[in-house]
Amino acid sequence: MDQEPSTSSAGQDFGGFVDEPGNDHAARILCIVDDMCTRDILDRHLGFVTHKTQEEPFAALSKKDLVYLQQQKTMYIDACAPSSRFTIERCAMFDEDLGVGAKVMAAKDLKSGTVIQELCGRLVTVRESFLKPGRNDFSVVYSNFSKKSQLWLGPAAYANHDCESNCDIHYLRRGVACLRTNRPIRVGEEVTAYYGPNYFGTNNAHCLCTTCKAKMEGAYADTEPPPPLVARPFLQCAHCPAMFRYKSWLVRHLSSHVRIDKFPCGECGESFSRKSSLKRHAKGHGSSMEKFQCTLCPKTFTRKEDAVQHENIVHLKLSTHNCMDCELKFKSNKERQYHHNRVHSGLKPFSCPQCDAAFHAPNALYNHTKRRH
Repeated sequence: MDQEPSTSSAGQDFGGFVDEPGNDHAARILCIVDDMCTRDILDRHLGFVTHKTQEEPFAALSKKDLVYLQQQKTMYIDACAPSSRFTIERCAMFDEDLGVGAKVMAAKDLKSGTVIQELCGRLVTVRESFLKPGRNDFSVVYSNFSKKSQLWLGPAAYANHDCESNCDIHYLRRGVACLRTNRPIRVGEEVTAYYGPNYFGTNNAHCLCTTCKAKMEGAYADTEPPPPLVARPFLQCAHCPAMFRYKSWLVRHLSSHVRIDKFPCGECGESFSRKSSLKRHAKGHGSSMEKFQCTLCPKTFTRKEDAVQHENIVHLKLSTHNCMDCELKFKSNKERQYHHNRVHSGLKPFSCPQCDAAFHAPNALYNHTKRRH
């Protein structure tokens, strides 16, 4: 990852190789092998020379080291293959990269929870004395389990840090970690990972990520903070972390937890939580009532708009919900609202019950709870 050097991370253990005290051979060989792979494969693929660890190569590689080199090459070959679910491209976001930075972009739509196994990297435990600021410390994570720094090199190391990343670092097997999506990622969206609360200094006070830039936080924060906004208190659901601005929204949401039947049908006895639902149901008892059939399957509906919505979403896979502030389209109103909270309004209605953190979407709250608590 071509960003500001740091030894902080998301606080996860990825099973790196543990060296004997005083022996940095594993870290040295990983640096040498990765420099060779980026030079022979990635640099040719991108058309420019990417950042190198500049580790002095050995006079000759052993048979074991050659096998190690071939395995690392396979990672980069798979990453640069046309069938890959992502692409590695030039990144000009960080001035300190001096034109040798790169980023990872999604080449295909990715669902939440997808393990991107071809976007991986090797992990090797290193001592602080081995790390050279500005040379080989640009991709280092820290294990809270072993209390040791781990050098992470491979295609996945080109995923930039973001404070609201769309991927988590995921242990794949001993000594290897990849990325796993924590929310849906669309084609053309940058693939990012969370490298920890202190990756850009204490509390990421000097963070240069896209989220901090949009929110004017981190390195983009004003020297004098604006006066605090007087926010209208949200109403929280008693059964889950969801919070709502209006009481009517909360009451409607409660029906997903508790069955509230206030409007019974006088014809068949079935009950409904809303009067409008009862009226629509009552029309079904009339034999002369007009039915609207989907043009692509036998399913029928009592309302024309329901038939059209079913056809667009289920069969045509159309994105019918447009964002009011940008050109993005979404398949559901919830997706659109979560996008608007994260990108435009900065609204965080989903609060953590165990700390002061708040999030734009329930999946972000879930990931926080799983990672922090």
